[in-house]
Amino acid sequence: MTTAELPWARLRDELARWFRRRADDEALAEDLAHEVLARLVDHAPRLRSVASVGPWVHRVAGSVWVDHLRRTRPVGEIDLASVAAPTGDPEPVGGPLGAWTLAALASLPPGQAEAVRLVDVDGVSRAEAAARLGLTVKGLNSRVQRGRVALRQALTRCCEVALDARGGLVAWRARSGCCEG
Repeated sequence: MTTAELPWARLRDELARWFRRRADDEALAEDLAHEVLARLVDHAPRLRSVASVGPWVHRVAGSVWVDHLRRTRPVGEIDLASVAAPTGDPEPVGGPLGAWTLAALASLPPGQAEAVRLVDVDGVSRAEAAARLGLTVKGLNSRVQRGRVALRQALTRCCEVALDARGGLVAWRARSGCCEG
């Protein structure tokens, strides 16, 4: 190994360790480390300062990891024949999924819970909800968005869900009984 190869070998080993801590798979860690090195070589001419190499490597490694997760995450397809599809009107708020959602909403930080409740449950306009909470509309939007993300994460952790192209609920099934209210 030449002197010029040593830093690359060390970097590859460090990257492989970083990925192993996340993936617990030796071959995958090596593949992802090599992908990072390839991206670094491809984009090295764009690097403006040697001082920013460390953060740049970490940012590229993080991007490679996120890309890997996106490529390998389950698409969320459900055998719809085994799931009761909604019939007629949407499920009332008092139904099992609605009851679970209201309980999950109560577990959010108070500011997010109240913002989501006003906008999504009570149907209050954003301007009025912001005024009630003493926020700007932008501040309210931020709370609503964070609350929705937290609710969606909780829902997908405990339930299998099928969504239509616009993100509307088509069907759902509890994974471990937690969605049954």
